[in-house]
Amino acid sequence: MDKKTEIIEQVEEINAMPRIALDLLGMINEPGITISELTKKIKLDEALIAYILRNCNSPLYGIKTEINSIPQALTLLGFTKLKTILMSYFNKNLYNITGKDEINNKLWIHSISVASYSEAIASTINANQETAYLSGLLHDIGKLIIYSSDNDTLEKVLEEIDESKKESYIIEKNILGFNHMEIGSLIMEKWKFSENLIKVCKFHHSAEHYNDKNKYICIVAFANILAHEEIEESQIDLSFFFNKYRLSEKKFEDIISTGLELKEKYLQF
Repeated sequence: MDKKTEIIEQVEEINAMPRIALDLLGMINEPGITISELTKKIKLDEALIAYILRNCNSPLYGIKTEINSIPQALTLLGFTKLKTILMSYFNKNLYNITGKDEINNKLWIHSISVASYSEAIASTINANQETAYLSGLLHDIGKLIIYSSDNDTLEKVLEEIDESKKESYIIEKNILGFNHMEIGSLIMEKWKFSENLIKVCKFHHSAEHYNDKNKYICIVAFANILAHEEIEESQIDLSFFFNKYRLSEKKFEDIISTGLELKEKYLQF
C-alpha cells in the first residue's frame, strides 16, 4: 500500500472525526428533508446542540430573539446558515487529530483567518459570502490529514519548511511525493463535499486556475496571502488580485479591517 492510500484509509479510523456533522451535511442536501428529521439527528450530540445554540444567540447571525431549542434555531437560521455552522463545528473538532496542541492551534487559527478574509473579499466583489467562508475554512484540510499520519512525517515537513523557507506544499511533495492539496481534495471527494469546495482545496496554490469559473479558488488564494501577511511580510505581488477585482486602496483596507473583525468574532466559537 502506498503512503497516500495509507493516509486516506487511516482517516476513517480517527476517533475525533465529527461524523454526525458529515451525516447532517448529507441530510441537508436530501430532497424533502424536514426540520424534525434534522432535529432528531442533532439531538444525538449534546456538544453539537450547545454549539448551534451558542452560534444562533451570537451577534454573528443577527437573530434578536433568544433561541432555546433546536427546532426554533433551524427555523430561524435556515438550511444555508445551518450548513455553515455544521461545517465550522466539523472543522473545529477535526483540529484534534495531529496530537500536537501547538500545531492544531496554529492550523486552526490559519483556517479561521483565511475563512474570514475570504468572506470579506466576497462581500467586496458580490460573491456568496457563506460559500467563500466555507471554502477558506476547509482549504488546508489536507494538512491535518498529512500531519496526523505519523510524527516522523510531521517533524520532517516542519523542519524542512523552517530551514528552506519554501511553501509547505513544495516540501510535502519533495518528502512524500504528494501534497496537502492532493490529499485534501481526495478526502473531500470521499466525504462527498461539493465540487466547488473540492476544487478550491485542490487548486488554491495553482495560479493557472485563478481565472477559473469557480471564483472561490482565487478568493481563497488571495485570502491565504492576506492571512500569512499577518505574521510576516509576503514576497508575493498582490497586483494580480488588485487588477482582477479592480480594488482601490480604500477597498483593500476595507477587506483587511473586515477580515480582522470577522476573525476575532469567529475565534470565539
